[in-house]
Amino acid sequence: MRRAVIDTNIIVSALLSSNDEAATVKVLELLLKGQILSVVTDSILQEYEEVLRRKKFSFPEENVSVLLNEIRSKSVFASPCKTDTELPDEKMIGHFSRQCFLMMISC
Repeated sequence: MRRAVIDTNIIVSALLSSNDEAATVKVLELLLKGQILSVVTDSILQEYEEVLRRKKFSFPEENVSVLLNEIRSKSVFASPCKTDTELPDEKMIGHFSRQCFLMMISC
């Protein structure tokens, strides 16, 4: 099974989309059907929760709770690890980093 780190923006975009064929909707569907195993950390889950509960989205609280529980049940938890690799600053990557919404885990 494929493992993926799913950016919060993908989840929000999928929930706001009126297009069932949108890539973000497809990614969320694959996750909820168990065809993608989401890789999460505590901080990723905290971000999902904080963003999905923002008043500007007006997502019903019960729906947010159900979705978060579903995501947790279809996820594997990862522990952040130290690396000697220096990652580039997002500001330097610019537009490209914002377009990359799904990172496949190959380890």
